[in-house]
Amino acid sequence: MAIETLNFVTSGTSLPVCFTLAKKMKLFSRLLSNRAISISGGRAEVVKGKIDGRLVRDMTSLCAEIGLQRCELWIDGEGRVSFSREVPSQHHQKFRNVLSIYK
Repeated sequence: MAIETLNFVTSGTSLPVCFTLAKKMKLFSRLLSNRAISISGGRAEVVKGKIDGRLVRDMTSLCAEIGLQRCELWIDGEGRVSFSREVPSQHHQKFRNVLSIYK
């Protein structure tokens, strides 16, 4: 299968370009945050800053509970949380609730 066959119908942008752009946006968000948590394979890990190990454990449990396998969360210096696109909006508050325990 040629790369050209992987174009989006609406934009004409190929999938590899879109995936690269998404990775760059995550990297940019990570650079602007004070703390960052990455979820991969349903397991949370700290990718930037100092974060309590209990929070990492609780994030892993929450991801298992909601069936989330991959995402990133970014926390700025004022405690505001941003989420990667993979996190459905109906689960944002659940993550904020867990994060608030470890402020």
